[in-house]
Amino acid sequence: MPDFVISGAGGFIGAYLSSALAARGFDVADYRAFRDGRGGAGTFVHCANIHDRPRDNAVLAADVLATVAPRVRRFVQLQSFATLHGGGRLDADRFNCGKSPLVMAPYPFGKLLQERVLCRDALNHRALALRFIYLPAVLGEGGSWSAVIAKARQNGVVLPPLMRASARANHIEVDDLASRLAATAGDVAPGIARIILNRAASATLGWHAFFAGATVMDDASAPGMMRLLATTGALGAYRLMTALAPLALPPAALDGRPPRPRPTARQDHDSRDGRAAEPVRFTGLIAHIVRTQPYIPAQP
Repeated sequence: MPDFVISGAGGFIGAYLSSALAARGFDVADYRAFRDGRGGAGTFVHCANIHDRPRDNAVLAADVLATVAPRVRRFVQLQSFATLHGGGRLDADRFNCGKSPLVMAPYPFGKLLQERVLCRDALNHRALALRFIYLPAVLGEGGSWSAVIAKARQNGVVLPPLMRASARANHIEVDDLASRLAATAGDVAPGIARIILNRAASATLGWHAFFAGATVMDDASAPGMMRLLATTGALGAYRLMTALAPLALPPAALDGRPPRPRPTARQDHDSRDGRAAEPVRFTGLIAHIVRTQPYIPAQP
């Protein structure tokens, strides 16, 4: 019987998490192999995510829960700090740590829908421990953020205009998540609990310090301001659209869909192909996340 089963084990977080847990001596299985096999497992960690189709993402979570809940003791759903920007108008015992997001984009909206359907369908699995872990930006050895930091130190970084002084470079390593899961492997009490996970150092770590060793510039240009206004307007329009659209999700069903192909990584161009090296620039939705990333003290 595996100790941990990981969905999305071929993705960024899932791949590093599988390796980190295995390095600690745990037996780790891929979701699809577990689904098609027999027997049970200790903890299921749902890393798989459909970033650009929120309602499909919610249906996927419901499918996975229905598939694995009878065979595992604990179901862990990875959530995003991107949903925690709001003023706390929701019921903390029921949804999203009590936070009501100020603006929504497809990715966090999908995360909110996932939480909603999992809480709904958990009523069908009352012996299951359902845990939501909220993560800030996640780094991993050789992963996306590590590559960004390396490029920034080589070519510099340009941060968005109107960067708030309170903005923090709130991040964890995949290994932090693995340590948390390993240390709480015995947390299998039935019911729902929510955990906020970030490093204490993030309380005072700004983005300039985060990119230590790189030339850090703030974009005060007119095009930068226009991009910021366009992003804010688009996010506001998206929130209005999602508020007006009725939430209609089908009942949970067994997951029979084939795996989605992974996109081919785009190669960054630099001076090696004859082009001038460019600094790292935060634009679009990334600029919004950088400006609004909160620091929230970790909760048990």
